[in-house]
Amino acid sequence: MKLYFTPRYFLVLLLLLLNFSETNAGNELALKELSPEAAPIEVKVLTSVGGALTIRWEGDNAGVEKYFIETSTSATGKFESLASIPGSQTFYRHTGLAAGQKMFYRIRSFDGEHYSAYSQVVSGTTRPADYVYKIMPLGDSNTEGHSTTTDNKPVPVEHRAAYRSNLYNMLTKAEIKVDYVGSRKSGKELVEDDDHAGFPGLRDNDIANILRDGSYSNYMDGNKRVIVSDRPYLEVYNPDIILLHIGTNSVDGRESGMNDLIDILDQVDAYEEKSGKEVTVILSKIILRVACYTDNGMNFCPYPDENQATISYNNYMGSMAARRIAAGDRLVLVDMADANIDYRYTASGGDMADPLHPTQAGYDKMSNVWFNALATELAFNTLPVELVSFNAKYSSKGVELTWKTASEKDNSHFVVQRLQEGEQFEDVAEVAGTGNSSISKVYTYLDETAPSGTLYYRLKQVDFDGKFSMSKVVAVENKQATKQADFVFPNPGEGRSISLEVHGFSKEEPVNLLLTDGTGRKLNSTTAKADGTGTLATQLDFAQQLPPGLYLLNLSSQSKNRSLKVIVR
Repeated sequence: MKLYFTPRYFLVLLLLLLNFSETNAGNELALKELSPEAAPIEVKVLTSVGGALTIRWEGDNAGVEKYFIETSTSATGKFESLASIPGSQTFYRHTGLAAGQKMFYRIRSFDGEHYSAYSQVVSGTTRPADYVYKIMPLGDSNTEGHSTTTDNKPVPVEHRAAYRSNLYNMLTKAEIKVDYVGSRKSGKELVEDDDHAGFPGLRDNDIANILRDGSYSNYMDGNKRVIVSDRPYLEVYNPDIILLHIGTNSVDGRESGMNDLIDILDQVDAYEEKSGKEVTVILSKIILRVACYTDNGMNFCPYPDENQATISYNNYMGSMAARRIAAGDRLVLVDMADANIDYRYTASGGDMADPLHPTQAGYDKMSNVWFNALATELAFNTLPVELVSFNAKYSSKGVELTWKTASEKDNSHFVVQRLQEGEQFEDVAEVAGTGNSSISKVYTYLDETAPSGTLYYRLKQVDFDGKFSMSKVVAVENKQATKQADFVFPNPGEGRSISLEVHGFSKEEPVNLLLTDGTGRKLNSTTAKADGTGTLATQLDFAQQLPPGLYLLNLSSQSKNRSLKVIVR
């Protein structure tokens, strides 16, 4: 059989070849647009405390403008946007998850023009609700407990429980399961679990050496003290959480005094890297010393310089912790110096057994600070509201949000949160919930103050008891003209005063202003009034200069909630 090729056949073949060539060129262009660089690598998910997972990865920070993180509840399911973060950051902590919840993640980078390919899909599972957390109380004699009473009588070892006894009881009553871990034991008469890592008389560098080598050299005689058989201390006890109150025996008021504390935190990082687990360090600013006291009618001032050195040490600790948190360290900063301790040392009153150590009443006040931090960190979400849908769309009036619930139980309210690319989620509105309902409910909110550009929204559902859960994230392109920017000046500043201009309030409405530090402690509150255009322009003067660190200025009114970061250098 012979085949004959007509001129028309060759014309069709030529057109097919040209089309194939153009299609391939288009595919190559698409690949160039989507994956000019390697995807983020070494992506891993670390189980954090409570309902949280931490995603970490490696990437080309120099060429990356942003990372986009997507999540799904299954490896093959639909992935949705979770967060957009700056290219200088290679970690993200996903909070608001339920106990035992498994999540899947993938990441891609953006260099300002092109997206990379996606990373491999990785997964992680939050801890179960009945998980027993290993908590290591780490420090010096204020972790073990004072050894003498206010009248200089010795305290038996079995009664030296410091803050650990009341804290353990509070955690047990809250049905939070914990196991104290460490090489030392004391306070058995006061606390059921008397394990801890409180080393009386040791300095910051001694603790760092113990974490690194399992031993330290005594600074008085130079002899080596072996604690755990010449191996890293944390590898023996495998803590999930460390309560760190250290510095009483070594503060000198200089910034270099932070070096040994930094060394301690570096040893925690080294343990995390080797073990592949995340450790939450609740780092405390240390209690103050009693600079002067009266005893038997006589005045004594044994530690005036050391007390000021403690204050300086705590101030340096705040700025150091802020830098490490920004770099990805799992740190929570609390302030024992502000634990409402009565810093009087007398035989008849005050919370101090001697100029360095609290009485049991003082230690109980310390336990309240630890407990509040732990209760917040270990909280799981119970997801009592069944959210059917959540959508966002652009309109000429702003961004319209609509969500629907199938049922509700103890639903106090929803907090609408918005993220602008390159920023963090912020609260923009609160919408009252139904409480309890077995029928479908529809909610709406119009975000009239939404800035232009691509925006991401999510809902924080809050129960009457304060527990909360987070919705999925939805994205919308707001096409409105760019609105006036809010600002704080100077920022960073010296901590004496700030000026601010915030837009989007209702005309002449009152606005509440609240300044808090990194631990959530209230520092300053006042009320101001927006002008006829809905702009709040005012100045805040502080009675005392703020120490270096990161602060949060919350502005709330009937029409708008806004949070602004304030940095003091």
